[in-house]
Amino acid sequence: MNMKKCCYTSVNLAYLSRARVLASTFKSFHSDIDFILVLSDIYPTGISLDIQAEPFDQIVFSHELGIPDFWQWSFKHNVVELCTAVKPAAGLFFLSLGYDQVMYIDPDIAVFASLESLFALLGTHSGLLTPHQLTVAPGDLLSIKDIELCTLKHGLYNLGFYAARNDQQGRSFLEWWNSRVQRFCYEDVPSGIFTDQKWCDFAPIYFDNFFVVRDPGCNVASWNIHERAISITDTGPVVNTNYPLRFYHFTKFGGAGLVMTQQYAKTAETIEIWFWYGRMLQEMSHNLPPSGHYYYGHYQDGHKIPQAERDLYRTCPEIFPSIPYKARRSA
Repeated sequence: MNMKKCCYTSVNLAYLSRARVLASTFKSFHSDIDFILVLSDIYPTGISLDIQAEPFDQIVFSHELGIPDFWQWSFKHNVVELCTAVKPAAGLFFLSLGYDQVMYIDPDIAVFASLESLFALLGTHSGLLTPHQLTVAPGDLLSIKDIELCTLKHGLYNLGFYAARNDQQGRSFLEWWNSRVQRFCYEDVPSGIFTDQKWCDFAPIYFDNFFVVRDPGCNVASWNIHERAISITDTGPVVNTNYPLRFYHFTKFGGAGLVMTQQYAKTAETIEIWFWYGRMLQEMSHNLPPSGHYYYGHYQDGHKIPQAERDLYRTCPEIFPSIPYKARRSA
């Protein structure tokens, strides 16, 4: 039986070049699978995307996902929180369109090999997650802080990837996760929340047909590069000599991600992949919005919305009887 599959990512327009790299690399291995861009933003005047010239099969705006009171709800979230909070709602939306399998991949990821083995796992499992690490961190104090303590703060699983099947448990997972991030998708580590991510520590406990992917070629990133040596072969990059590099997560590209990668990478080829990614971003940086554009980031008068006012609205919405907020206008 042919399964109807899709893959999607969630961005604002500032991350458009990253989403293009992801989509183009994904489609190079899966031309028959729909790739959908979920956009938590609105085009500025004079700019739009020609879907025929883009590597995306479809663009869906986050305000089209059926989230109740979207314009008010979105005001509670900064850009990272909003782009992550819509992820399970988008997954449910795509399942409702008849997709049998849905996969999410973060925009700052590139695909280097077929992901068919992951789609195949959804033939018998309702959901897939990738842990931040597969092996214990080195025992020195800095490594424990950088790797294991950081994971305890931010979540056991990296939600730069998940996949779900359109069955009872897959839908129940997305409904549960969506109900939590609708109310609690904030960058608030002291309160035990890190956007959408820490909630999924519960997922393999609550949903017994979830599978933890232990393929070291999946979701390679700065937080696990200490255990994953990348080399380049005639058939493409491999991890630990035996595993195809399926997808690499370039989190915090140009900043802390590269610093940590340089500190823990086992091979020079790892750094070469970072340089390759930088060149790809340059190639995909056409028709971008003006620097600083973010539709949900400004009041109607153009002033940037302070984080303190978003925080206040979360706890005291009654003091904002009407949000003088640019994104309240119908798009």
